[in-house]
Amino acid sequence: MRVMPSLRYCDWELWPDDSEEVRENQRNFAKLWHSTRSNAARHWKVNAGRRCELYLVPKEPCLVSRVYISPLAQGGSLLRFRAVTDQAQLSEVRDRIRGVSAVLPVPTEPVVGQLSERLWFLDLLVPLHSLLGIGAAPTKHEARLFGQVVPVLDALTANA
Repeated sequence: MRVMPSLRYCDWELWPDDSEEVRENQRNFAKLWHSTRSNAARHWKVNAGRRCELYLVPKEPCLVSRVYISPLAQGGSLLRFRAVTDQAQLSEVRDRIRGVSAVLPVPTEPVVGQLSERLWFLDLLVPLHSLLGIGAAPTKHEARLFGQVVPVLDALTANA
């Protein structure tokens, strides 16, 4: 049996990680990825990194080369979902992400940017307090994270 962390989002900080309390908060947040990691592992190689982020690389050819998901954006106030792709796939990735945005717990519009001459990214940025709520049980936090991330991952791998 998996033990869910005792979390109250508004009471804990995730950044900067220069104290033991913040590092413990990050370890607890990382436990909330269990369902998302299990589901993503079907189509993605999943790496947890050193904090509470997820790094995903597709197992098969896909529209994106990698995905980065982190609750540490803007000092720990935003959940960032970043899909990295090339210019040829950018429009398709944007269309697929827009197509699932309406079913997400917190709908959001993708932000497009360029990493290099060949690589582009699409970010979905969601305030953590809007996504997780205040005083919700850890099982609800885990379910909301799953609902925000998995539909986007599924859209990126569907018929790719």
